[in-house]
Amino acid sequence: MSALLGVFGCAETWDNLDVPEPPSIRESDGTTRQGKIVIAGQDWHREIASEELTWIRIDHQTRLQFSDVEVVLESPFTLTVEGVDYPLDPEDRGGLGRLLHVYPDSLQSGRVGPDGTLPLEFASGISIAVPSDPQYEAWSIVGPGNALVVCIPGTAGELAVWG
Repeated sequence: MSALLGVFGCAETWDNLDVPEPPSIRESDGTTRQGKIVIAGQDWHREIASEELTWIRIDHQTRLQFSDVEVVLESPFTLTVEGVDYPLDPEDRGGLGRLLHVYPDSLQSGRVGPDGTLPLEFASGISIAVPSDPQYEAWSIVGPGNALVVCIPGTAGELAVWG
């Protein structure tokens, strides 16, 4: 989890497609972990599946914990329950009540789409879709261990990956 608390370093802003240096994380002990920029669906793929949702945390973000993997939602997303779409925003904590429909449940599949969208499909048929954001890191996947994947703002499928 130290990766979440680390400082992201980059010579340019995230929305610059010509990032001159790979992304890095400065750990609490002063060491630096270098990451890499990848394109979802082309040179990088990650699937998380068959994991029980162990808890939901809501603060200025929405966090879904699956065993040793945490999915962090930082931008507006769509929750689909019984075919009805509910637009939700982590910043509107009072409007996130419908998110409790996914607990308890287990993740059937989670994968990163080529445009950077993160769709999560649950055993109950409920789904969450988090599109990339033009200005902010829409989502991240933390774990297992020191692994970290961050959806880079202002791109169509570029991800920063560590571990």
